[in-house]
Amino acid sequence: MFSLVAMAFVKRHGIMWRVKMLVSRDITNFSVRLPDSIKETSGLIYWHDCFWTMNDHRKPFLYGINPLTGIIERKITLLNVETNDWEELTQDEQHIYIGDFGDNDRKARKKSRTIYRFEKKAALENDSVAVQKINFELEGYFDDRKGLPNNTNFDCEAMISMNDSLYLFTKEWKNLSTTVYVLPNKAGSWIAKKKQIFDAGGLITGASYFSPNNVLVLCGYHTDQKSYLIPFVYIFTGFKNEDFFSGKSKKVFIGKPFHQVEAVATYDGKNYFFTNEGITKERVFIAPLLMRANLEKYLVKTN
Repeated sequence: MFSLVAMAFVKRHGIMWRVKMLVSRDITNFSVRLPDSIKETSGLIYWHDCFWTMNDHRKPFLYGINPLTGIIERKITLLNVETNDWEELTQDEQHIYIGDFGDNDRKARKKSRTIYRFEKKAALENDSVAVQKINFELEGYFDDRKGLPNNTNFDCEAMISMNDSLYLFTKEWKNLSTTVYVLPNKAGSWIAKKKQIFDAGGLITGASYFSPNNVLVLCGYHTDQKSYLIPFVYIFTGFKNEDFFSGKSKKVFIGKPFHQVEAVATYDGKNYFFTNEGITKERVFIAPLLMRANLEKYLVKTN
């Protein structure tokens, strides 16, 4: 149930009807608070019995958190990296990839976007790891923000690994769509090629691909007058190869108003986990959480 302060915040932003519609639809069945040291959680994967996450604008650490308690069990330092705007994690059998490709400031990024990758084996044996750099630019990129923050269609916060490629999903503040770009998963400098566009109707912030079931899940949130309020997931099934939007899709509201969901991951293709950034705004406090929702019924009843 919302507090009176939270209700007043919603009224001032003119979206009471949307919150009332969604407040009873909480699909999560478990949540645990995350430490304040990772309150800016921006990516999520499940690996080696932990969920791994990182902050978007802090020191170059990955944190392994206990799935039941939210306690940090391991911390890995990435060597010789920058933390401009870390936004996503993904993995394959041998490597973990960290996407430093967020770009929603008033001024466009001066440096090329970077994905850092490192070997899982090295991370199991050491608390600090060397990385390889995958530098890239988005095909067709231009500065469209007109000197305003959160006013570009070339922001990016979501990424998956498939075969020998990385697929990026943009966070389009103007169009509220997401565009898929693809680039090799190897070190070097690349142009990420534009593949397809999906009308998401909201801001896409995270992605998870579960290869055994060939299921893609995107998470994000709706905005109203620049307020972070209503998180959702899109579930894509029945597609072939990387043509993600050619099959069936289902949009599901998470039912956690005010939670700025930033990342999604799964270990079994049924139970999906999300993290949200901690928010303190106009006396409204939202703690950073690790949340779980069982999406199995939505995988069956797609349309």
